Amino acid sequence: MLKKILESHRFLLFLLVLLSALVYLPTAIQAGFYRDEWYFILNGVTGGSQIFPAMFQPDRPARGVFFEIYFSLFREYPLPYHLGNYFWRVAAALAFYWLFRLLWNRIPKMALIATLLMLIYPGYLWWISGLEYQPMMLSLFVEILSIGFSVKFLTTQNLAQKVTFFLAASTTGLLSLALVEYAIGMEVFRLACIGLVLLRNRAEMRARATLLAIRILALLAAIPGAFVFWRFFIFENNRPATDFRMQISALFDNTLPTLASWAASFFQSSLNIAVLAWFVPFEEHFFDGTKVEQVKGFLFAIPILAVLTLFLYAIQKFEETRAQDEARQDWRMEAILIGGMGTLAGVIPVVLSNRAVTFEEFSHYGLPAVPAAVIFLTGWLAFIASPKIRAGVLISLVGLAALTHYAVGLKALQEEEMIRQFWWQVYWRAPHLQEEATLAVYYPNMPIREDFDNIWGPANLLYYPDLRDRDNFIHFPLAAISLMRADVESVVMQAEPEWWHYRTHGMTRHFDKVLVIQQPTTGACAQVLDQNALLLSKNTPLQIEKLANYSNTQVILSDSSRQSAPHFLFGDEPAHGWCYYYQKIGLAIQKQDWETAARLGDDAIKQNMTPKDNIEWLPLLRAYIMTGNQQNANDILQKIKKDDHSRRVVCQGGLADLPTTTSNQQLIREILANFCPAGQ
Repeated sequence: MLKKILESHRFLLFLLVLLSALVYLPTAIQAGFYRDEWYFILNGVTGGSQIFPAMFQPDRPARGVFFEIYFSLFREYPLPYHLGNYFWRVAAALAFYWLFRLLWNRIPKMALIATLLMLIYPGYLWWISGLEYQPMMLSLFVEILSIGFSVKFLTTQNLAQKVTFFLAASTTGLLSLALVEYAIGMEVFRLACIGLVLLRNRAEMRARATLLAIRILALLAAIPGAFVFWRFFIFENNRPATDFRMQISALFDNTLPTLASWAASFFQSSLNIAVLAWFVPFEEHFFDGTKVEQVKGFLFAIPILAVLTLFLYAIQKFEETRAQDEARQDWRMEAILIGGMGTLAGVIPVVLSNRAVTFEEFSHYGLPAVPAAVIFLTGWLAFIASPKIRAGVLISLVGLAALTHYAVGLKALQEEEMIRQFWWQVYWRAPHLQEEATLAVYYPNMPIREDFDNIWGPANLLYYPDLRDRDNFIHFPLAAISLMRADVESVVMQAEPEWWHYRTHGMTRHFDKVLVIQQPTTGACAQVLDQNALLLSKNTPLQIEKLANYSNTQVILSDSSRQSAPHFLFGDEPAHGWCYYYQKIGLAIQKQDWETAARLGDDAIKQNMTPKDNIEWLPLLRAYIMTGNQQNANDILQKIKKDDHSRRVVCQGGLADLPTTTSNQQLIREILANFCPAGQ
């Protein structure tokens, strides 16, 4: 019985699904919405599911229908989206197994190995974005199905089945392209697969050459031909970034530099998809983690490698079958040839659109070509004669891929948790924000990017959760700026208000109503900056330093009553640690309620709470000075006396803007005389 189970293809496929579950589901079941998904979910919550067709009408209408259906089913809850994304990944891998067996039926072992590589391919990193990038994974699934149906259409003799397979190939092929238009390069891979199967029977192909040519032309007319005709002659694309005719115009405007750029992108993208995907993302992400996180990563990989070991043991039963097939035909060169052709062709539409397949930011551009790249790699693996060496290589590849996905997933979860904690702190500090407030935010350990959806997205959901708009365009009350040079200069120059919009939403950015908030390091609190106090952390980035003097805390409605934060995004209110008291002290000071601020500080100190960033002691120091509490003020000074930066802030104007009273002026003079070195 055990032997029969081990020899079962279904059991081996089950092991592959189990292995993939161990790789992806620990992150998926914890994940929320990531980066650009904030605007997806905010649009959906505000405008309803019907807003998505309008959102994607300018460039990808099929995605609008997809998101409308999904949002109407799952609303604003992230788990179903992540589970759905995983489901399409598994479905794509099983479809790939079927296609591989159609191409090389007598090598089930290598089909299973190729399916394993397909499941854990580490070059596509946006799987952590379960909502926005789900259409790409669905497109990959139906793309593979379509190619398989095409093979069946050309090899099946029964007329009814032939018609069925033709319709199935056409429908799934068009759906794949409608969701991901740059997948059109894989039509070359379709032709390569068809040609491979037909060449196996040259005599029949010669006898029916005309009929086969007509059928192939029918496929080409029905799938890429129909899509290209619709895209270029019927559909009106209103978004330049996805308008191929506009993108390719660079060739005519600047021919030689454009050709050179395309050649470099083509080479790098092909190499990334086929080879470097197995190594570079691992190096870029895994070693960014702490030593503890790396150790946890190796522990995470143990059950995955255990399942892999069982899988490799079980597929040894197919070794003899594999050897017989290799004696009959050298399928390995076939795999390398059609896999290489598919990989190269899959890159062409991306390159012609002035894009490149890069890891993380643009890894999704390589997803349609992954089946071809995996077949290409499998062909090379099959040339390794020693089963032990081949198993070692496979274990290494799977191990690297598992650790890559672990690191990418961990970073996403940490970023999502950081943003959740950040906005809870802002909520403590600012009970409400007035309409037209514009936010400039710095998150710790995140690149300063042009997009800022994860700023105005959570802010509008937090402060205006009841906003509704049924006209398929939403004017959000709260705006944001990036920390790029142009936006920073607009604030410094106090430019006129600017209308900013994208797809189905827009906002007015008021550069004189900018509230600057930073979290300079992971351990620091969210720090709402006040233009009247130079209380900047030593880790403040340059862009925030430039903006600090323009931070307008008047947009904080300090006397407003708090609403409940949306639980589906922000979860339960965090425990009241130091950052809670820090935010409440800041709010009390804004109200000029120095007694409350001092009392909050007393409560925090009694609980032995301390900040990670010493600059956060200074608001409390100011409160103690204003309430005349010299002993507590001196205690704060003792806590920061060894911090050169905090000392310098105190001595070089950090107390100068305090309201003047007889008692606090004497106290300030004593502090400056005793605490500040000569010359400061």
